[in-house]
Amino acid sequence: MHHPATIGRAIRALGSSGEADALVVTLVATRTNDLPGALAALTEAADDQPHLPIVAVVVGADSPLKLGRGNLPVYELPEDAVRSLGHACRYARWRREPAGSKPALARDRPSMLLIESLQRHLAEGAGWQPVAVTRALMACYGDTAPGHPARDRTLSKRENDGSGARLSGRHEGDPAWARAQN
Repeated sequence: MHHPATIGRAIRALGSSGEADALVVTLVATRTNDLPGALAALTEAADDQPHLPIVAVVVGADSPLKLGRGNLPVYELPEDAVRSLGHACRYARWRREPAGSKPALARDRPSMLLIESLQRHLAEGAGWQPVAVTRALMACYGDTAPGHPARDRTLSKRENDGSGARLSGRHEGDPAWARAQN
């Protein structure tokens, strides 16, 4: 049996070593260990390592769902802890990617007429638009080719019933933005 302070020292040593990218700390409750003390040591050490992703597993006892200032997640099974850590890593990688850009809206005469038409529809109230209106709007953004991911994602669920896309009028002040509602 190790003293709970040993857990805290181990987490701090790993966190400050630069050798660990993340930690999965597993605590198993027995009749001979001090689980509340170990959870307190884990919480304190994790709060001292805000740069290091840490997840905890507590086996054999009830535990809180989160610990400490950083809301360290606590799981019942190691598989769940590792899965959540994987999701967090993928999310962090996605957040580091450069942001996309809003496509430039065509400013030719047909496009301007469409925008005016959509503004009239929005003035009458946002709502479902016919597929033809949705396709014309997407053409302004260059999303007309069959098989284009944006076109398929927006139209495929609504083409059969003819309801088109719902106009929201809430895309960075651009009243001509159509958004498909699932």
